[in-house]
Amino acid sequence: MAFTKSEVEALAPIVKFHPDEKYFPMDPVEFIRKSRFRHHRGLQSDQGYHRTKKKWVTSNSKAKSYYDIPIRVINAYRKWSNGENRRPRDPNCGDDWNVFLQPKGRLKGVSRPTGKVPAFFFQRHRDTTTIPAKDRRMLNIKAEKYDLVSYWWFNGYNDGPLSQNHQGDWEHVTLKLKKKKLVGVYFFAHGSTEGMVPTSRIKRTGGRVVVYCARGSHASYAAPGSYKLILGQKDEAKNGGYAWDISQNLMSLRTQPWRHYAGAWGEVGDFEFTTGPLGPWHKRNKA
Repeated sequence: MAFTKSEVEALAPIVKFHPDEKYFPMDPVEFIRKSRFRHHRGLQSDQGYHRTKKKWVTSNSKAKSYYDIPIRVINAYRKWSNGENRRPRDPNCGDDWNVFLQPKGRLKGVSRPTGKVPAFFFQRHRDTTTIPAKDRRMLNIKAEKYDLVSYWWFNGYNDGPLSQNHQGDWEHVTLKLKKKKLVGVYFFAHGSTEGMVPTSRIKRTGGRVVVYCARGSHASYAAPGSYKLILGQKDEAKNGGYAWDISQNLMSLRTQPWRHYAGAWGEVGDFEFTTGPLGPWHKRNKA
């Protein structure tokens, strides 16, 4: 059951930031504009794409010609035909031409983003009634028809727990609906979800879902609190910070000119989790 743009806007969550948040959302196009486009070559020197020469140059130069690369150039570096991506350090990356966007330092974004920074939606319909009963039992799923609407946003920097900080930070939540009625929400923290949170446990304002964004890591939670992570670390979500109404600048993920880009949104770290993330188009079918 397809939703109209106005219906998607009416369902859009309110994202509440921690009062001590330092790194806010930004337009991914602005991130591209402020980044160099780099070819990661492992033990060899990395290359940079030169805007005026229109070619890769083995250099770590930070001259102006290495910034503000046309989106069409970046978007051309999409997934390989076998499904492998181009994100360095990624367990599913190919062997060659892995690329990344690298801005200068830590981009702080827009502290009051309502109407100024875009968020992005993606909707899909699911029908599990067509799956044989024995397969549903094995997968532990019900026979049902429902819709999922995901809302994505981008932060220029992730200042998370432990040593997992990295440039670029794509976050999202997904609403589950039956006959256009909300039945639950999937909140995502550090790339995973603990499952659907039912409507009885969801906080709302003006009828709209409230997402509590953890300080620095931007992980999404259904309520304020201190959330335990590995090695005694915690995510802190709290009331009192800025409330972002993402409905005021909401765009379809399907139409974004950068959506096919399959490299890293951020510099290459020593590990997969300290490297900029893969973009949302390549993760759009996750709950």
